Amino acid sequence: MAASVITRAALVDNVTLWSAATVNSAVYDAIDSMFGGAGSYTTFEFGGAVKVTGALTPVANNTPALGSSSLMWADIFLGDGAVVNFNNGDVTMTHATNTLTFAGASSGYLFDTGIKVSTVGVLVSGFYDFLNGGSWDVIGYANGTSSLAIGGYRSSQWLETRFYTSGSERMRIDSSGNVGIGVTPSAWTASGKFLEIGSAGNIIQGAANTFSQTLNANFDSGWKYGTSSFASRLLHTSGEFQFYTAPSGTAGNSVTFTERFRILNGGNVGIGSTARFYLDGTAGTGDTYLQESSGNEFSIYVGGTQELRLDNNTLLVPNVFSDTTASAANVFVDSNGRMSRSTSSLRYKHDAATLDTAEAMTAVMAMRPVTYRGKEDDDQRRFVGFIAEEMQEIAPLLCTYDEGGETGTPNYVTYDRVTAYLVAVVQQQQQKIAALEARLH
Repeated sequence: MAASVITRAALVDNVTLWSAATVNSAVYDAIDSMFGGAGSYTTFEFGGAVKVTGALTPVANNTPALGSSSLMWADIFLGDGAVVNFNNGDVTMTHATNTLTFAGASSGYLFDTGIKVSTVGVLVSGFYDFLNGGSWDVIGYANGTSSLAIGGYRSSQWLETRFYTSGSERMRIDSSGNVGIGVTPSAWTASGKFLEIGSAGNIIQGAANTFSQTLNANFDSGWKYGTSSFASRLLHTSGEFQFYTAPSGTAGNSVTFTERFRILNGGNVGIGSTARFYLDGTAGTGDTYLQESSGNEFSIYVGGTQELRLDNNTLLVPNVFSDTTASAANVFVDSNGRMSRSTSSLRYKHDAATLDTAEAMTAVMAMRPVTYRGKEDDDQRRFVGFIAEEMQEIAPLLCTYDEGGETGTPNYVTYDRVTAYLVAVVQQQQQKIAALEARLH
């Protein structure tokens, strides 16, 4: 290369460096001489454009910087299809018409702050972001007819977040933290947060020590119907379950819930006053059920007919009076209210002994038949019988006792047992009659 090719004018206005990897010392000397240098070739200043016909490379890999912290380039202009290549393909940025493609970065792309797009737009088959346009900020993905989007509405601050698929809203989180799936979250002024699903008032709600499921009702300064229909609620609180129902009402009107059923944390179960517990068919249509007919009254219905009623201290079997039989049977009720059938078979007895006739005679002769009226009887008619306390003194085996056994506080006289004493007395008297007749003959 001849030194005469390089002129001061060329250096000031337009210096062309050939494609050789390095410039020979004659070129450096010429440049240095023209600038009055002292033989150092590390810094060159050019007043015009520098054109390079080949690759511009550093003298060693990964060593010099293009510019410095105090002297920086203003602009870099790259052509169509240009590639910015980091570390021989580890991460690249490739340009195409109206597109910039990032590649590589297997560990991901890290930004120390948010990403903003200055104009509103949608990138098909990629992310789209409206973070700087209008009231809605949306990040999502679109591909043909299906789409996924997450959007947030903001005015002076973020108010809600919405989720879309196929262009339709599927879920919303409002500014209070309440969530609606397939429905806009209803107004809610009670404590805790809720999840509303599918239709207004279909709510799952949680607060401190409370969890509830509500159908067709939301709490907005009082319970309100979500739609014009029936409402119900299941409440979990303090380790127990409470079940409520409400009649059909109009959307937006107040709801009055009535508790119907409760399971306490100890396992006890409560059913609402006058409610029925059905044992057959669908609840409300069967004809066999248990019911508290009124205060302190419990009934059992079979086939729609009341078969048993407990009323305060009274047990009533309404149809037993008309149900007669020629086969007599005795019923025994002990002091605990247990009912059992009395039997005469030796299969149920042991330690059987003949009743002493003299003892029977003494007892029968001491018995005092009385007439009386029952203190608790509605019908104050007179009856005949015995006094248990008196019978205890003369024939204790003919009494039952509050404590059970053969002694204690007498309760009632076993009238059917009196016949055994009478039979013993009749047998004794018949023996005497027979003896007297024998003497006469």
